[in-house]
Amino acid sequence: MSCCACSEDFRSTQQGLSQVAPASRSTNPEEIRKFAKLANEWWNPHGAFRPLHAMNPVRCKFLRDALCLSFKYELKPFAP
Repeated sequence: MSCCACSEDFRSTQQGLSQVAPASRSTNPEEIRKFAKLANEWWNPHGAFRPLHAMNPVRCKFLRDALCLSFKYELKPFAP
């Protein structure tokens, strides 16, 4: 027995994916290798992807504001 219904859905989805023929998958092994090589550098805030890390606060604010507007949620100022 699982703790929630969604874990059952996830398990059945995993089983279904394992039965998909390799030719019909949307992953490209070449791209997986390419991005696997970049993985360690990606998380380094002072590395080659520093500009993307610097943009994160702006991106997060934009997403928060857009989601609040979309769901008509009143954005409250942050107060610890």
